[in-house]
Amino acid sequence: MTTIPNAQGMFEAVWPVVDPTMPRAELLREAAEDLPNVIARHSAQVMGIPKFALKPGQGVAGSQGAALVVICRVPATKTEPRPITRGRSQHERLRPLW
Repeated sequence: MTTIPNAQGMFEAVWPVVDPTMPRAELLREAAEDLPNVIARHSAQVMGIPKFALKPGQGVAGSQGAALVVICRVPATKTEPRPITRGRSQHERLRPLW
């Protein structure tokens, strides 16, 4: 999966389809369930309704060579990265890797 935030305030996420025999509704549902995690990882805030589509993967950045991809576009803004915590101590802070 690849994400591409751009200057127009649109956030685009691309998921390569690994199993093209999966029903369309299931592919879109999986992408919709993963979208909040993707948005959070990229320090973005959704400002509208996401639009999902299945498209041929050829020539799509982030397709990783897949013949089919799920693409989501949603108006968004960049936010300050949230601290990442892990381990037993909630006071331990990790720096984001991006």
